[in-house]
Amino acid sequence: MSKRSIALVVAILGLAGCASESPVRSFGLEQRIASALAHADHAEIAVVYEQEAENNREAAQRHRGLALARPHRNLPDREKD
Repeated sequence: MSKRSIALVVAILGLAGCASESPVRSFGLEQRIASALAHADHAEIAVVYEQEAENNREAAQRHRGLALARPHRNLPDREKD
């Protein structure tokens, strides 16, 4: 197998891994938002979004590590968070 073929397989597997990550959302969140009246209701909704943000930060860190492990010429230099 050529280096190009191997690179293509690695890229496809990497993209498949990214696509498999789905946002963490509580079932019925839209209904909970629409019916939220009390401060406690809004606080519970905020916890869902805070957890989703944490999951996204972890995914970004994993993706950053993948990008750094295999540098590409076409990627711009970015500052770390």
